[in-house]
Amino acid sequence: MMFKQQIANIGALDGARNKEAIRACNRLLDRGIKTTRLQLLKACALARNGNTAEAVELCKKVESQKVIFSDQNDLRVLDIVYSELGRYSDIVRIYQEAHKLDASNPDLLVEIFMACTFTEQWEEQLKACVTLNKTQQDDRYFWWAIVSRFLLAKYGDKSKASLQISLCEKLCQKAFNDGKASTLEHLRIYLDILLHQDKHEAALDAFQLNPKLQALLVNDPDLAVLKLDLLVQNYKINEALEFSSQLLENSDNWLIYKCYIKALVADTDNQDPWVLLDKYSKQEDRSRNACLGRIELASNFLKLKKGFPIELPRSQNQYIWDYVEKFGAKPVCFSDIMPYIIEWYKRQGNFGPEFRQELERYLEKALADQKNGSNKKQALINDVCETLLLLIAGIKDKSLSHGEFILLGSHYLIVAANKLFAEGDFDRADSLRISALVSLLSGIKNNQNDFQLKLLAIRLYIYFGSFGQAAELYESLNNKHVQHDTLSFLITGYGGPYAFYKQDLDLLYDSLEIYHLNKQDTPRMIKLAYQNGVYSKVPEFVEFQRRLCNSIQKAISLRFATRNEMMLHRDIRSIIKEWKQVDDNAFSKESNPTEWSDNRDLDILFCCSPPGYDEYSIERLTRCKQLPNNTWVDVFGLVSQIMAKISRKEKDSLSDALKLLSETVSDLKPGNSLSKQEYYLAKSVIGLGNIAVKAFSDESYMCDKDELACIFDPWKEDFQNQSEFSSFYLEEIPYFSSCLEALGAEIQTIHKMAVSSLKQKIKTAPKKAAEHIEKKWLNSDDEGAKNISEFLRKQYYPIVKNTTESLTKSWLKSCRLLRTEFDQRG
Repeated sequence: MMFKQQIANIGALDGARNKEAIRACNRLLDRGIKTTRLQLLKACALARNGNTAEAVELCKKVESQKVIFSDQNDLRVLDIVYSELGRYSDIVRIYQEAHKLDASNPDLLVEIFMACTFTEQWEEQLKACVTLNKTQQDDRYFWWAIVSRFLLAKYGDKSKASLQISLCEKLCQKAFNDGKASTLEHLRIYLDILLHQDKHEAALDAFQLNPKLQALLVNDPDLAVLKLDLLVQNYKINEALEFSSQLLENSDNWLIYKCYIKALVADTDNQDPWVLLDKYSKQEDRSRNACLGRIELASNFLKLKKGFPIELPRSQNQYIWDYVEKFGAKPVCFSDIMPYIIEWYKRQGNFGPEFRQELERYLEKALADQKNGSNKKQALINDVCETLLLLIAGIKDKSLSHGEFILLGSHYLIVAANKLFAEGDFDRADSLRISALVSLLSGIKNNQNDFQLKLLAIRLYIYFGSFGQAAELYESLNNKHVQHDTLSFLITGYGGPYAFYKQDLDLLYDSLEIYHLNKQDTPRMIKLAYQNGVYSKVPEFVEFQRRLCNSIQKAISLRFATRNEMMLHRDIRSIIKEWKQVDDNAFSKESNPTEWSDNRDLDILFCCSPPGYDEYSIERLTRCKQLPNNTWVDVFGLVSQIMAKISRKEKDSLSDALKLLSETVSDLKPGNSLSKQEYYLAKSVIGLGNIAVKAFSDESYMCDKDELACIFDPWKEDFQNQSEFSSFYLEEIPYFSSCLEALGAEIQTIHKMAVSSLKQKIKTAPKKAAEHIEKKWLNSDDEGAKNISEFLRKQYYPIVKNTTESLTKSWLKSCRLLRTEFDQRG
């Protein structure tokens, strides 16, 4: 009884008070209470406290006693400890060891099966499941075996994939014939297997296999839409029209409308395809999808070849304007019709007189109370018609209170700013960007939940060097889980150029956490899907897990985080210590997946980034530097490896890494995959690495002053050729300086005068550039607000004033940080 009370006192484990739990375990162990359970509790506390090596050693010690494999409760605790340590293959192994001792225990087979979801050991999983199915005669295990075999076909040995998928199909057919397929989930997984093989006709036939399931389709929109789509693909047009009409009687699902429209377009005998859409467009509670459906139908007809027998009762333009007239007040109106406007514009090449007339009518409404002269009105009309993405600005409310109007207006200002910048008019370009930021902040003030406005404001804050405000705004988005993978590229890695290393690092670690959680949480969701019989979710979760594991943004964030960790340290001994601790495997090309998953949402600003119009892409227009790609990942992985190997004096592996980096950059040109400065950094690190190899090979080697100094020559020449500088242009210099300092500290034979001379070169050019940036920005009259439009200045003067003042202060802070960085690194 006393022992149970003492064990109960280790509730610190549940409260995440791991050190307290370790002390409590040690007290009990010192009293001679050396039970397996107590040792495992201590191992769990050690794992959660970060004492990984000690926790693993204790687990191995417990395993060596063998008694644990006969106690399932202790085995589950060991399972928990290995989960905390991320050693999922060990979990599979311990249950396999236990099963050897108790082969008749089905629970152990279930544990093996579930543990394999963490390790993707599909063959081992299938083997466990087949044994379960044979010994237990449970339909549940029969379907587990089908799903497991399907995963083996998708992700296992490609040479056996065809055989495995064929077996899956036959097993599903057997299940339907034997009455083992009784739920929609059974039908779903069978359809997944058939569609994976592109067997569309067989998939359509599968809907007829169980009449009871057929009756349930009406209440399952996803399966109903899939059946509709298959009917159209298999040219069962009349059946598709009949089924979709039946579904639309009780459903206002847009996907059903789209399938119905596909069938209408394919039915060349239908002389009046508009009847149903016109009918539902008049019903207030469901008119939006029906009205949008009319635009979709008109769009589909216009895509067909000339001579199609059906005449449009109204033009697509008129349907678009009808939609705007009816739903213009809704926030989604613009995003609804944008694809059709883009498509129509591409087809016509211009907006045409009809569109201009309609647009002018709406603009007159918008301008009525602003007392603008006719010249201004006509100029605005011309601008709108020539600039696609300002099209709907005149339709929206006349004040800057509507989120989409602000977004579109800001986009127009950014497009104009980029054109001015390209022409060399930098002052006016910056004024327009400030105008855009003011507009966005006015919208955010009215609606704190407007996701789109915040994202664009973040990018503009970064452009103006206000990383602190950008980070604050990004954190207010409250991104959850996978959103870090899709959106973090908008801000992470942008703090370094302004010397905001700590703030940038915090954001990077927040985004990297999702990848760690993915390894634990997603397999748990897969286990729940199996347990609850939601079989179609298993392949979805597996694919989701693999995309996150292979995410290129994960690799990019890890490389930026490593860089920022180094830059946080001023003391060279601390920097070298950090380099020595770098895990080479995390950066090696061998550890890279065969294919990266690029999950970055480059179209997140959907209102402003129409597909096919890259010159108008808001994401592209607000980039301050190149978007990292596969080559960037390889290069900066190798840079990190090289610096780590220099710090650890690993000559042989250092030579191999240098050879790989040289081969990677040999065919590159500055500006292609790497910016000019990133390219120079890679070449310079190769130079530093070669000097290190010579020094490690020959203790008498003395680095020549000119040999070291010439490494920096391309940078110096590049500075002299530049008339404009930005902090992103200077980003690589402090990092290179840090690398040089680490090399000098590790290789005592390097000529001190050579290092000193090179550091002086590194210090002078970028410091002057930083001073140039600061003076140029501050020389603008009225702190950069001189050319902000009169409308903004009058209507939103407090926001204009606060924005320009905060930008000035933030920019000064960035400049001070940069100059301090150059002083201390140089």
